[in-house]
Amino acid sequence: MLAGFGGIAQFTVSNIVAQSESAPEMRGRVIGILLMAIFGMAPLGSVVVGAVSQRIGAPTTVLVQGIIAIALALLFSRFLNGPAGKPATIDVAIEEVEELVKEEYV
Repeated sequence: MLAGFGGIAQFTVSNIVAQSESAPEMRGRVIGILLMAIFGMAPLGSVVVGAVSQRIGAPTTVLVQGIIAIALALLFSRFLNGPAGKPATIDVAIEEVEELVKEEYV
């Protein structure tokens, strides 16, 4: 039950951030990529997790998944700081993407 709550919470937060931080004209594309990433990769991940859990057992598989998740969170936490130790903001990333899109369509 806790894992289900965590999954739904993560999906909800991802959806809110993607919609609120994207430009209105790009919102459909952003949501399309988000949904493709979530629902498109879930079946592949399920096959891999099922195969691994048959080999090493379900509890060990969940433990390994937790360790991998913590390691990835620590790895990506480095990217939360921008150049020269300044905190990166979503606004800067959005501005960069908008400039790239404008260059592409001009």
